[in-house]
Amino acid sequence: MIRIDRAELTRNEIIRVAANRFLNDGYTATTVASMEKALNMSTGNMTFYFPAKEHMLAELVDISGRYQHKLMEEEAKDSYSSVRLALLKY
Repeated sequence: MIRIDRAELTRNEIIRVAANRFLNDGYTATTVASMEKALNMSTGNMTFYFPAKEHMLAELVDISGRYQHKLMEEEAKDSYSSVRLALLKY
């Protein structure tokens, strides 16, 4: 049986809404209250996951950085394989 981590699901949903709001409304114009309303979440519950809007942005930056790092690793691995194949032909 698959165990569902509800805390992780909630955290991911908050991040999804934050990313959407930051992109559409801008970081400065986005309020924690507007995200709480969109998520139908209390202030206390939101604060449990992210004490402030800055923490949400930091999480988004971290996610983006990890994604970019993974892409670069894959590209480097693919490039290495291409170079190796080219050398094997000689």
